[in-house]
Amino acid sequence: MVVIVHIEIDFLEPIFQGDKINVETKIISFGNKSMKILQRLIDTQTGNIKSICQTILSGFNHSNNSSMVIPEEFKSMFLEFEKD
Repeated sequence: MVVIVHIEIDFLEPIFQGDKINVETKIISFGNKSMKILQRLIDTQTGNIKSICQTILSGFNHSNNSSMVIPEEFKSMFLEFEKD
């Protein structure tokens, strides 16, 4: 349904093996053919943000290799999850 078309990542602090990390993900915009999500990697011990990532995903039709409108059912599933 969707493919990644762009990623921006800022690495703010190193993450080491054994660090306890949470990943927060939020949809920050949703259009007809694309969506943008924001992700943060947060150290659970210190609360420090280790990394921030913005990703753009685009609706994609694999059968003809072209962009497509993201189906409402798919969009509704994401937006319903975001309400919580």
